[in-house]
Amino acid sequence: MSDRKRGPNWHLAEKILLVDLVTEHFSIIENKRTDGITMRQKNAEWAKIAESYNCETTFTHRAADNLKAQWESLKKSTRKEAAAVRQSLITTGGGLPKPKTNDPLYDKIMGLISTTVTGLQNPFDSDNMESTNMSEEVQDNFACVEKNLYSINKIEFFEEWLKHEKDKRCDRLFEFISTKFNFSDITEECEREIKMKLASISSKIATRWVSSGKSKERFLNKNKLWLEGQEIEFCVRSTLPQPSTSTAELSRPGRPRKDFEDASFKTKKRRVEDLVQSRSVGELMTAAEVAARSTGQKNVARVIKDIGENPASASACLNIQQTSAVQRDRPLSNDEALAYYIDSKSTTHSYKQTRKWTMKVGHHVFPSYECIVKAKKKCYPSEEHIVVTQSRAEIELQAILNKTAERLIEAQREVVTSVLPNISPNSSFTLISKWGCDGSSGHSAYKQRFENSEDTDEFLFVYSFVPLRLIDEGNNIIWQNPRPSSTIFCRPIKFIFVKETMEMTKIETNKVLEQINNLEPTSCDLAGSEISVKHKLLLTMTDGKVCNVLTETHSSQKCYICGATPTMMNDEGRHFDSNQDNFGFGLSTLHAWIRSFECFLHISYKLDIKNGKLGLPRKKQV
Repeated sequence: MSDRKRGPNWHLAEKILLVDLVTEHFSIIENKRTDGITMRQKNAEWAKIAESYNCETTFTHRAADNLKAQWESLKKSTRKEAAAVRQSLITTGGGLPKPKTNDPLYDKIMGLISTTVTGLQNPFDSDNMESTNMSEEVQDNFACVEKNLYSINKIEFFEEWLKHEKDKRCDRLFEFISTKFNFSDITEECEREIKMKLASISSKIATRWVSSGKSKERFLNKNKLWLEGQEIEFCVRSTLPQPSTSTAELSRPGRPRKDFEDASFKTKKRRVEDLVQSRSVGELMTAAEVAARSTGQKNVARVIKDIGENPASASACLNIQQTSAVQRDRPLSNDEALAYYIDSKSTTHSYKQTRKWTMKVGHHVFPSYECIVKAKKKCYPSEEHIVVTQSRAEIELQAILNKTAERLIEAQREVVTSVLPNISPNSSFTLISKWGCDGSSGHSAYKQRFENSEDTDEFLFVYSFVPLRLIDEGNNIIWQNPRPSSTIFCRPIKFIFVKETMEMTKIETNKVLEQINNLEPTSCDLAGSEISVKHKLLLTMTDGKVCNVLTETHSSQKCYICGATPTMMNDEGRHFDSNQDNFGFGLSTLHAWIRSFECFLHISYKLDIKNGKLGLPRKKQV
């Protein structure tokens, strides 16, 4: 039997969507009959609810059983809150009830299940007490309700919606609306209604946003009529304070006075201003010591006493605390975290789990994953230098070399800074790189439709380069690739979904060579000094097939350096003239004498014949 797995947490927008769908099917799924026909109808309705929910939600897809369990949980929490309110009324004898929790779903669910929670009321029963209205009467003695209607353009609302993350979006939108229309003293019920409406509108925008491919331009064009339609309206009910004759506290107009502990530092400072002006520092510290000791905080009282007797000890303790905190928790920079992410071959989930568990034990070492994404983007050239089509992707060589040089100078900041005073102002560095191309075939051919019917993703042709060494004019090594054959420093120039042929190799190689001939030095800024980096690229990342194509050698049995064939090589006295232009491709393997098998033959000639257990007649025959 498989273990039960916990599903993802529910967001507020998901709960609101579920309650809206349940409201449409409430008469069937909350039917009190439990016979077989009714139960089948209920299951069918829950299946419809699940289908509608999964079509509209922008979060996790959920099964009907999961939705039903969440609905039961929402009803249970609503009943519990209603019971707490009734208990508060009984305790206070009909006075002010317990403040409701800030749950926008409470009133909506309570409106559906109110008869099962409070029961049926008989207005003619002498025992009936409308205690719920007593609190409203008490509140009406001190305040009257004012209604105002506000509206906002959907485009402006969408622009604000786009600024915030999904988890905090509803709260941030409510703050934006409150600030824009200057809400003051709105009722709790009105606040819940506004938040529910914001969550509902946010869910609709999220659905349209996903269907638009999360592209702002496509979203505005696709939903132009909806955005320019009726504005979003909010009905705001605010309380206006009225004078009262009951108590001095209730008669004070404006917001209720906060406790000293809950107030901000500015408010606390204003309240103790008279005390500070009328008392000395010693008197205030003694009063703080006595107050702390009277509440049982002996350690706090002892610290206050020590600071009062020796003020210099406060600075020493603060310095020690700050130094230890820095030594204990030095967070990784974004680039360091990215290096850890790559070296450890982490996934997004594994990195987030590592950060979560280190934070649980009090070590805030790893930055958020969003910081890693920002560090990644700093390693990429700008999008204007990248060209992507259905059959190829290409980066401008000058742009990728500029970014490579800038990152290397930044990584070797300390080395470059130490070298700068010893070189002339007009000197420059040189970045040596190797480049080449290769093709592969036999890839899986997917049912992908290309604009050109002849295109296919079965073949792949790639151009790339690897930085090898960064040197100054004195050939001093600033940076060197520790593993030139590793792919970790390999940077792509272009890749094409095309078969590697002679014509394709010549055409694409000539394009890269043309870019190399037009390269300009990269200008890097480091600590206020401008550094120029020249580029030197060597065509060495090739195989025999590419070498033959680029040197126009039509036979694989012919040396592309001297033009010799195997027949010509048998003539030991013959001299071959080498083409020095082709030395960059390396030594041809046709000139390498593989004499291992010849060595084995010479050894075997000198060995005696080994005889096994043979009879004498057979031995003589051998």
